[in-house]
Amino acid sequence: MVAQRSNAIPARRLVAGSLIERIVAERAIYPVFQPIVDLSTHAVVGVEALARGPAGSALETPDALFAAAIEAGLLTELDQLCYARALETVRDAGPPVPPLVFVNAEPAGLSQPMSPDLAAVVRSSLPFRIVLEFTERALTSRPAAVLRLADLVHSVGNAVALDDVGADPASLAFLPLVEPDVVKLDMHLIRDPYSPKTQATAAAVVGYADRSGATVLAEGIETPDDEVNAAALGARWGQGWLFGRPGPLETLLGREYAKSPAVSNAVPGLEPVYGDTPFAIASHRHPVRVAGPDMADALIDHVVASLGERGRQSIVLCAINEPGRPSRWLPRLTGAADHFTYLALLSGSALPDVADVQIQRIEEKDPLREETVISVLTEDGSMALCMKSLRPESAGDPGSIQFVHSQNRHVVHPILRNMMRRFGTW
Repeated sequence: MVAQRSNAIPARRLVAGSLIERIVAERAIYPVFQPIVDLSTHAVVGVEALARGPAGSALETPDALFAAAIEAGLLTELDQLCYARALETVRDAGPPVPPLVFVNAEPAGLSQPMSPDLAAVVRSSLPFRIVLEFTERALTSRPAAVLRLADLVHSVGNAVALDDVGADPASLAFLPLVEPDVVKLDMHLIRDPYSPKTQATAAAVVGYADRSGATVLAEGIETPDDEVNAAALGARWGQGWLFGRPGPLETLLGREYAKSPAVSNAVPGLEPVYGDTPFAIASHRHPVRVAGPDMADALIDHVVASLGERGRQSIVLCAINEPGRPSRWLPRLTGAADHFTYLALLSGSALPDVADVQIQRIEEKDPLREETVISVLTEDGSMALCMKSLRPESAGDPGSIQFVHSQNRHVVHPILRNMMRRFGTW
C-alpha cells in the first residue's frame, strides 16, 4: 500500500500566485474516498472520490475550491485534475482495490480535450471500473455534453450514475434519456421516507430500475433506521456515515470487497437508431402519412393542447421550422414554459429569448432545418410529432406535408436524444 501523501503545501510556496493557480500547477488535490456497500451483505462495492484542497488552506473544501476555479477561469483544469488524481490514487494504492470508483463530473470540464495527465491515467490498465456521476443541474445546463460523455463512458466499458435523484423533478424526467447504470437517491428522501413525495419518487426510480436493470443507491445513510428505510424504498446499495466517512483508502483496509458488483456493462435497452434526424428515426418504425395544411394545423393544435395535460415533470424539445406554421402555435408553447420541467427549442432562424427556455440555432447544413418536431417525455409516456414538406414534384399540392406521430418510447427516446445532442454545438 502506498503511503498517503501529506496534503499540506508550505505557505511560502503559495505566495507567488493566486492559491487556485498554485494548486492546479502543483497538482495539489488530495482525494478522499467514501465506501459504497451492498445493503444485503455490507461488502464494499465501490468508493466515491471526493476532492480536497491543501489542508488548512482557504480552498480545502470542494465548494471553496470549485468556486475559486470558476472565478479564475480554471474549472476545466481543476475538474480534470480532480478526476486524474482520484484515479491515480486508487490505481497506485495496490491491492485490494475497490471494484468501482465513482467520480463526480462537470460536463463543461470533461467535454474538453483531456489533459495529458488525465489521458495517461484513463488509458492505463485500471484494475477497477469508473462510474461517472452527473447531477440534474449538469443535464439541464449542458445536455449535449452529458450525452456525449455518457456515450463515451459506456463505449469503453465503464458506467454512468445520476446523482441527487429526487432533489428536483428534472432528475426523474431525464432518467430515460441518460439511462444511467446507477441511480443515487438524494439523502433527503431517506430523512423523510414516509412522505407522498418520497414514495412517488422511489416508485418512479424503482420502476426505471426494473425496466432497465439499473442499480438504486441511497445516499446519506447515517443510522440503522436509515438503512432499513433505504432498503424499503428500493435501494440495493448504500452510502453514508453508517458505513464509513470520507478518508484515505487506508481506512478501508480489512473491509470485505464485493467480487463483481452487479452494475451493467452497457446502456440497457438502447436500440439501434436509423437516421440522423427525428423524421428519419420515426419513419423507420412507423408508416408516413400525408396531410394538407389544414389537417397539419389541426394535428399540431391537438399535440400542443395535450402537453398541458401531461404534468409538470415533462421534457419538451421542438424543432421550429416550416412546415406547420410555427407562428400559430409557438407562442402558446413558450407561454406555458413554466409548466414544464425542461423546454428547449431548435430553429434554423433566430428566435427571441424566452425565460425558462433553452434555444439553439440549427447549423446551416443540418437536415433538421427541413423538419418541424414536437417531442415530449413524461414519467407516464412519450410522444413525438415529426413533419416534413412534400416536394412539389412529388405531390399535386405544394402545401401538403408528410408526418409521423409516434407514442412508442423506443422511437421517442432516440428522437429526444438526437435533438439534445445538438445543444451546445453551434
